[in-house]
Amino acid sequence: MSKRLLMFCYFYPPQGGVPCTRSVGFSRHLPACGWEPHVVSARNPSRCFVDITGERPPPGVRTTYARNVFSHFGVVEAALRRLGIAGRVCVPDDCIGWIPGAVAAGRRLLRDEDYDAIYVSCSPYSAAIAAMRLAETSGLPFVLDLRDAWTINPQADTYLAGPIGDLDRRVERTVLSAADAIVTATRGICEGYRHLYPEQGHKCTFIPNGYDPAPAAPRPPSAAFTIVYTGFFYGFRTPEALLAALGSLVASGAIPRDDIRFIWAGRAAPWVLGLAGMHGIRDRVDYRGMIPKTDADALLNDADLLYLVIPPGVDPTCMTGKIYPYIASGRPILATVPEGAAADLIREYSPQSTVIVSDGAALRTEIEEALLARYRAWRNGDAPECAPDLAAFAERYSFAATTRDLSDVLNAVAAGGAGS
Repeated sequence: MSKRLLMFCYFYPPQGGVPCTRSVGFSRHLPACGWEPHVVSARNPSRCFVDITGERPPPGVRTTYARNVFSHFGVVEAALRRLGIAGRVCVPDDCIGWIPGAVAAGRRLLRDEDYDAIYVSCSPYSAAIAAMRLAETSGLPFVLDLRDAWTINPQADTYLAGPIGDLDRRVERTVLSAADAIVTATRGICEGYRHLYPEQGHKCTFIPNGYDPAPAAPRPPSAAFTIVYTGFFYGFRTPEALLAALGSLVASGAIPRDDIRFIWAGRAAPWVLGLAGMHGIRDRVDYRGMIPKTDADALLNDADLLYLVIPPGVDPTCMTGKIYPYIASGRPILATVPEGAAADLIREYSPQSTVIVSDGAALRTEIEEALLARYRAWRNGDAPECAPDLAAFAERYSFAATTRDLSDVLNAVAAGGAGS
């Protein structure tokens, strides 16, 4: 007989994008592991920072949607969010308006059915407060899944005043202490919290992000050498070096303008198109907007080269979620990443790819050299070196595999083993 799991996932279909991927993957495969999930998500997330792609939850996964009382889609709210003010004064984050609705929805579900555990995906960390409150009143164990680090995240907002940050750290400590198990999406987050809260270290388990293998499809020949990127550009995660290299190769005549195309799907970032214009290749950038994940995966399959960027200076254990479907596609990757976990994973499972760990002027030079070599091979009809057998990769990183790891954690807390 299946156990029942109450899942709090602020990001979940019909929302789209990277924040949903892990929760969707887990909820899809949990029934095969003996757990029946019921997801509570946000009915009205902020339109400024959340994209509605119309994707549907996995078949058979029940969902309940609770309102965020602070998401009114108004001009004032939009301005505060874009200025970063809301994120600098709200503890633990600017999704605190979802806590009352999420708690109320959870109470109704717990009243109507018996559940065996509670799971919460963070960020936003406000969701963890809702899950903690329900765990306290119901006596159920709860698992805290940190897709992103909380206060130890180097990219976290800086609070307007020190006492606000102190309060956030106290809230974090309370939640981690209350959790029966803590799951993290990267090894670095796991190690960071074991160091910061050694008394909670025995609760921490690293379960990587993953992917759902897509059926192989015939790949039509491309009319232009096609580079694909799926995901968001923001802050230092920028395609500046790639666009500069492409612009230089086109301007020099090394690559004819009509022979190159850069397809990008993700949240709108007009400044990226501005960069393309500055480097003289705006007409070679095909921006697709936010698209369903199945369409994004199809883009990967049709690409001649995939582009991956992790900015310098980040934690060397950083592992962006898109790296898994990138590798699984079998297409070659041009990765500009720091030396560390991401570079190692690509080298191990995608040896036909190019990993560039340089910075500054050397970065652009190496990108140009890699692009020109890939373009010439494409022009000559030379397929890239075949990807290795990805069975070992799927055995470790498919969502079927990572969900089995999560179910082990859930079984332990349900039996009273993780937090004791």
